Amino acid sequence: EFWTIENAEKKGRKRLYSKEDIELIKNTKKYSKSEILSIAEQEARKYGINPVLIKAIIQTESTYKQFNKSRAGARGLMQIMPITIKHWSDPSRLNLDNANPFDAKQNIQIGVKHFADLLKKFKGNIRDALSAYNCGETNYRKYKKGQKNLAEETRRYPTRVLNNTNIFGERIYA
Repeated sequence: EFWTIENAEKKGRKRLYSKEDIELIKNTKKYSKSEILSIAEQEARKYGINPVLIKAIIQTESTYKQFNKSRAGARGLMQIMPITIKHWSDPSRLNLDNANPFDAKQNIQIGVKHFADLLKKFKGNIRDALSAYNCGETNYRKYKKGQKNLAEETRRYPTRVLNNTNIFGERIYA
């Protein structure tokens, strides 16, 4: 479940957002859905990924709600965990100094780069890359080795994303 600040207040979950989150959000440009779609398309093409797949990930992760934060701490449109943000915003990678996970452009840049990396590591297997995106690469590799069970959410996640490709006029099968 994802909560906007407004929903968090209504449902008594405001504690999900730290003071730092709230300050970031207050100082972050609100992007329109068409701007978000354009950024997703541009970033996907940069890494040779079908843009429909990235748009479907965003639909599945946040339903295009830019300021979402999960109970687990994932943030923004592509629901990226802080450790992933830190990893990819490093100067040797995307060089996003003080990356803002609620900024649509930065969030999508990091999310797409991360997903492209997972696709490469899993030899183009979209279902494996989606599962690793959802539960973390380390957890997914442990599952593949028989050392860990997958949560129901992760087992269903690739199908949910692939079903959401229909929304954007193209069905991706994997």
